[in-house]
Amino acid sequence: QQSTCRLIEAAAAETDAVQKLLAFITTSHALTLHPPVPGGCPILNTIVDSDDGDPALRERVVAVVTEWEQLIERIVADGVAQGSIRRDLDPQAVATLIIATLEGGILLARAHRSPVYLQHTIDHLVQYVRRDVAA
Repeated sequence: QQSTCRLIEAAAAETDAVQKLLAFITTSHALTLHPPVPGGCPILNTIVDSDDGDPALRERVVAVVTEWEQLIERIVADGVAQGSIRRDLDPQAVATLIIATLEGGILLARAHRSPVYLQHTIDHLVQYVRRDVAA
């Protein structure tokens, strides 16, 4: 929950929806480089390591991921209403792409024991938000 609180706080500190998305991305990056708990992203670890053997744990992980999705979806919807985010975007698709790309970058960085893989995904997401999401 520490990570989710930091993501929410980072987004809330910004006034513009595009900046809120960028804050979510850069804070995710910072949390990955300096996790609040040893061992890296507990959400990714739990999703990968639990194969429905512990339904209660899986439900908790899904709740966290859903909270991230809803945060991004709200930011996108608010940005559309404010005119800072393109109207033709699906908020759920934007949330899926951001979260899946971040978690995939974490996975590759851990597999290769190199932060360059995560940096590539961060760079791509920043460009995606600025070029394809922003109005």
